[in-house]
Amino acid sequence: MRLKPESIQQHLQSGLQPVYLVTGDEPLTVMETSQAIRDSARAAGIDERLVFDVDTGFDWDSIGSGSDNLSLFSSRRLLDVRVPSGKPGREGSAALRELASRAEPGGDVLLITMPRLDKRTLATAWAKALDQAGVVIQVWPVALNRLPGWLDQRMRAAGLSPEPAACRALANRIEGNMLAAAQEIEKLALLCQGRSVTAADIEHLVADSARFDVYRLVDSALAGHAGRALRIARSLRSEDSPLPVVAWALTREVRLLSRLRAALKRGANLQPILRDNQVWDSRKQLVDRAMRRLSPQQWSGALAGCARLDRLVKGAEAGDPWLQVDWLLVLIATGEPALGRLGRAH
Repeated sequence: MRLKPESIQQHLQSGLQPVYLVTGDEPLTVMETSQAIRDSARAAGIDERLVFDVDTGFDWDSIGSGSDNLSLFSSRRLLDVRVPSGKPGREGSAALRELASRAEPGGDVLLITMPRLDKRTLATAWAKALDQAGVVIQVWPVALNRLPGWLDQRMRAAGLSPEPAACRALANRIEGNMLAAAQEIEKLALLCQGRSVTAADIEHLVADSARFDVYRLVDSALAGHAGRALRIARSLRSEDSPLPVVAWALTREVRLLSRLRAALKRGANLQPILRDNQVWDSRKQLVDRAMRRLSPQQWSGALAGCARLDRLVKGAEAGDPWLQVDWLLVLIATGEPALGRLGRAH
C-alpha cells in the first residue's frame, strides 16, 4: 500500500501495519514520518525498539535472530532498520523478502528507512514484498511553488498567524532546507506569538539558512531560473564549495543535453540516452525542456564554455572561474544568443 507522508497521522489512528518503508531525500519529512510510526508503536504498547544500521558487511541474519529472541519488556518489538545506501544487496534483498513474508498484524513492526528509491528499485522483488506486506511512504521535496503554502500550514500549526508576504519571504530564506525551516518556525513561535508575522519579521529574525548544492544549481538552470541559479552560485562561492565539483556537475549535464539535442536533430529515439544516463522519470520533462531551449550550435558553445571552465579551475588559463560558471548558468537557463558572444569575450 502506498501512502503520502501527510496522511500518516490519519492512517496511524486506524492501527499499525506490520511493515513500513519510508524512502526519500528530504530529512525533515523522513524523520517526522518515521517518528510518528515510532510514537504510534509506543502508544500500542511496543516498548522495545531494536535499531539496525546497515553498512558494509552488515549481518542481515541479526534482524531475524533479534526478533526471534524473547523480549524482556513486551511480546512485540519495533525493528528499526536504516539503510543509508538504499541498496540492500543480494543478501539484504533475500532478508527483506523473508521478513515481509513473516510479517503479520499484531506481531513485530518492521520500520525501514532508505534514501529516495527510483522506479526500477521499487519494482524489485524485495520492494514489492514490503509493499504487499505493509505500507510504502515516498517522501518528495516540497516544490518551490508549493513551499509558501507548506510554510503557512506549518506556521499556523505552531500557533502563528503569518501574512502571505511573510511566507514568501521565509521560503526565500530557507529554500531547500526544511530542517532550517522547522527551527526558524520554532523561534518565530517564541518571538511573534499573539500577533501577525510580517515579511519584516522574517527579514529581521530569520537567518539566511538556504542550503544549496550543485544539484539544485544545475536544476535551477535547467528550469530556466537564471536568477535563482546565480544566487545559488553566489552561496556556493561564499561557502568555499569545491569548484571542481561544480565544474563536474555542469559539464556532465551539458554533455548529456548536447548529445540529446544532436540526437533530436537526427530524429533518433531519446529514451535509450535518458535510460543509459539514469535520468529519473521525475527529471525527464525538466531535461527535455532545457535541451530544446538551445540549438545544437549553442550546446556546442556551452561545451566549449565547460572546457574553458576546466582550464580556469586548473589554473591553465587566467581568469575567475566563478564568472565562467555564471555565464554557463545564464546560457543554459535562457539560451540567449548574445550570451555566447559575451562568453567568448571574457
